[in-house]
Amino acid sequence: MTMRILILAQVLPYPPDSGPKVKTYGSVRALAALHDVTVLAFSRSDAEDRCARQLAAQCGCTVHTVPLRRGRRHDLLAAGYALLTGQSFILARDRRRAMHQMVHRLLNAQPYDVIHVDQLNMAQYVPKRFGGQVVFDAHNAVWTITERMAAHEKNLLRRIALHVEARRIRCAERHICEKADIVLTTTMEDQTALLATSRKRFWGEIIPIGVDVPAEPRNRGTASLLIHIGTMFYPPNADAVRWFVTEVFDRVRAAVPDARFVVVGARPPADIAAFHNPARGIEVRGYVPDIAPLLAEAAATVVPTRAGSGMRVKILEAMAVGLPIVTTTVGAEGIRVVPDTHLLIADDAAAFADATVRLLSDPALRARLRNQAHALAAACYDWHVTGTMLCSLYSGLDSVLGAAPRSVADRPVPSAAPGG
Repeated sequence: MTMRILILAQVLPYPPDSGPKVKTYGSVRALAALHDVTVLAFSRSDAEDRCARQLAAQCGCTVHTVPLRRGRRHDLLAAGYALLTGQSFILARDRRRAMHQMVHRLLNAQPYDVIHVDQLNMAQYVPKRFGGQVVFDAHNAVWTITERMAAHEKNLLRRIALHVEARRIRCAERHICEKADIVLTTTMEDQTALLATSRKRFWGEIIPIGVDVPAEPRNRGTASLLIHIGTMFYPPNADAVRWFVTEVFDRVRAAVPDARFVVVGARPPADIAAFHNPARGIEVRGYVPDIAPLLAEAAATVVPTRAGSGMRVKILEAMAVGLPIVTTTVGAEGIRVVPDTHLLIADDAAAFADATVRLLSDPALRARLRNQAHALAAACYDWHVTGTMLCSLYSGLDSVLGAAPRSVADRPVPSAAPGG
């Protein structure tokens, strides 16, 4: 049965050049192939408005945008609103009357069977009296990211603020989980974390993030080039790069003097940009439109994530092309990998440096990890696999919700879901 689906997206998912965009683009692409899909997303620039037209053409869907312009003045107002109301700052920062108005305009123009809430920030735009079904696509258990950031924060006031924000995010996540008919997560860890916030059991499904997986590994890197790819304005990515540069990279260079570290990602903070020092082997390149040459050329990618949840798309994309990976336990969380089979895992600075040096120094190890990671990506994380899972869920939405109890406690997660 064809359904009318309204997808509320915090980020316009085109081009799919960051983790959240890759995930949302995959959902839009899969659902629009079978259903009547309308995407309503925030737009941060005129260029994104042009991208909205490309998304509509690529996926055969309708796309509407609402401007979202941020700045220091607006952030201060949002912080004041959050302080007065007890709302999470990240939700208050994205609170826009124009988005509320556009949602009501679309719902009044035609009936929708489902509102698909893509990320927590968009949950505030689901009308209280919406008569259809609500699917909450969580991306992450956001409160766990904030708690982990607090654990690594040395400044006392910032650490207290992060703990307060984490509690408020937990409250917001509990509210949408209890309101939604189905809660989608990418990992069992996130599903468990969201269940911990809720006063009642909710219906949950685990659908991993999908990426484009080529038929054969494309990485043939032989040089001592290390890369990190990720939006640098996202605090966990910036924290990962800071830690690697200040605690790990000099240890790597001591063992591999020609090692280079290239940081790729939009809008690096000033202190990250200041790391740029080719003489020391560090390049901060900012946004790079086409990362394929780097993925093919690099000897390895380092993902030293210390705070995060969900799945690291940067790891899935590296696996897809066969780029060897060194990451942390948090970085690999939720991905069905085996250490020393698909990638290397280390959590303290000395061990992370040793693992990186080992990878740079052992071509046979790189080749083995390259082939085994690519095979796993093809079997479990190709977007055709995950897209089929999402469409199957939607195809049975009416019968599933009508016949079964809405609780993950009463229904086991299907064994076919490869993210847990």
